Amino acid sequence: QGTQLATTAGESLGAIVNSVSRVSTLMQQIAQATSEQNRAASQITEAVGSMSSLTAQVTAATREQAKGSEQIIQAVSAMNRMTREVSVATAEQKKGGDQVLQAVENISHLAEELQGEAHHLLEEVSAFKLDEASVAVPAATAALRLGR
Repeated sequence: QGTQLATTAGESLGAIVNSVSRVSTLMQQIAQATSEQNRAASQITEAVGSMSSLTAQVTAATREQAKGSEQIIQAVSAMNRMTREVSVATAEQKKGGDQVLQAVENISHLAEELQGEAHHLLEEVSAFKLDEASVAVPAATAALRLGR
């Protein structure tokens, strides 16, 4: 079941990575658009010197967009870090699942060995012949000790 969880987590990580990739592409487009807006602001300033008030507003808006773009880039970087952390955690979970599986196999093997030893001991003990009287008294005494 741990291996299945690790597989599911891996698939989920794949979906997250795809989403991060799309966000990165959008970030590049936003950065290009911001750069184009900066060039347009400069052309307006040169062409219409008397509209300095409007140019200041466009420049302020462009700076705000650049700040927003930087925040998005930071968020994408944080998502990338989290994705790596989840990937490492998933690998650790898989390793733990593999260790549990190995331990279960070892326990199963030991149980088989103990069952064989118990069978062997029963065969050894069955070689001894006891009369019913000598068995009945110790069995009754043991039952009394156990509170039966």
